[in-house]
Amino acid sequence: MATALSLKQLYENFTRFESHLEGFEIDGVPVWEAIRARIFAKSAMRADLFGVGHPFVPRSLKNIFRTGVNIAKSMTTHNSWRLPEADLLVLGHPRLVKDQEGRFEDPYSEAYLRSIDLRSVFLEKPFRCRHYHPRVAGCKSWIDHALMKSRCKVHLKSDSLNKAKELETLFRNEMGMEFDLTHEIEDVLGTRTVMLPFFNKIIRRVKPRIAIVVVAYTSPFFIEACKQNQIPVIEIQHGMFSRYHLGYDYSAITPQLYFPDHVWLWGRYWRDAANLPKRCQYKEVGWPLFEDHRENTQQSKEPDCLFISQGSVGKKIAEEALQLRRDRPEIKIYFKLHPSEYQTWQQEYPELLKAGIQVLTAEDGGIYDWLAKIRYVVGGYSTVLAEAIGMGCRVGVLNVPGREYMERLVERKAAYWIKDGWGEFFDGNECQDTQVAMDVFQPFKYEYVEKLLQEMI
Repeated sequence: MATALSLKQLYENFTRFESHLEGFEIDGVPVWEAIRARIFAKSAMRADLFGVGHPFVPRSLKNIFRTGVNIAKSMTTHNSWRLPEADLLVLGHPRLVKDQEGRFEDPYSEAYLRSIDLRSVFLEKPFRCRHYHPRVAGCKSWIDHALMKSRCKVHLKSDSLNKAKELETLFRNEMGMEFDLTHEIEDVLGTRTVMLPFFNKIIRRVKPRIAIVVVAYTSPFFIEACKQNQIPVIEIQHGMFSRYHLGYDYSAITPQLYFPDHVWLWGRYWRDAANLPKRCQYKEVGWPLFEDHRENTQQSKEPDCLFISQGSVGKKIAEEALQLRRDRPEIKIYFKLHPSEYQTWQQEYPELLKAGIQVLTAEDGGIYDWLAKIRYVVGGYSTVLAEAIGMGCRVGVLNVPGREYMERLVERKAAYWIKDGWGEFFDGNECQDTQVAMDVFQPFKYEYVEKLLQEMI
């Protein structure tokens, strides 16, 4: 039964299930809020809608050694013991990019603070067993040792265990699939026993006036610690919002604890992209990384096609690229890998090179270099498609799982369904509404960001 579900049907079933869970707690903790996004994502994988979004890090001797070194450094030279007091405490995104000076920074948080006259402390997670150098200036603290310790679980007993089992029964009845929610709850409660006191210690040491988090739905106990210490939390947008993204969509329940106080959006479009909680405050601030590149867009672009891969549906996107090669051999085709695919693409997509499709890796330039010069950009539901819209590309949405994320952009004629062949996409003459591009990415100004922060302080 599960394999016959569409993403829309899965979402409707999930919403019906959640309608029974307002205020659900175990041992006084709103655990469902902390796990709902990943349970929906795993349910979509169970229903064979998506593959693994980010390939597992190979368990090689090199990665094991790196992890050990990272943990040792996080307990010594990069430890939080000597952190200074600061205005801002930032829990950033682990995937960093190079700035114009060749230094690595978090484009979703640090980039907003480049010209802000406020002191900040940045808590850094590893990305695929790595920390990147050289880093932009600022106070950094690695948290690898805490993350390793948090891989534990709390064993539920008596009433709490019964409550978790009842939740599993309700899930089975409403979703039509089995899921070990007890295990998920025990895992998240185990993580909480480590990360909540860890973040509390850092907050007491740093004494921040504002906290900033990227990907809040994966860091619930950072938010809880901040709220326990009356520190307002800002989440800065890092990717696509959609009603099918349960990190942001709350159509059936209202978050009581594990949601930020403020969310900074890239543009006005995203306010209605999901059922965002009403009690949070939203501001449109743009995105500095995107703003740095938007002005470099060529007026006359090359009539080539750029496919945007992503781990969860990468194989299906690769199949579509091969189909285009067969159907339209005159078109030059590029296939841009997701960073998590750099080490595995030759095993996952061996036919691309044989078909004369150029595979783009980290050595082939940044994504914005390609968006600036390529006319046609095709994919599933990657954030890059929104960026392509903002840079004036003609964007095509493939008939792959997750295309529902792009529904509203298609309705606004900012993107185009590719359903029955390629002709309409490559030969169509419809003009994109330039206002849509500005709604997706509002122009960014440091002065506005500093004004918002100073008002909060």
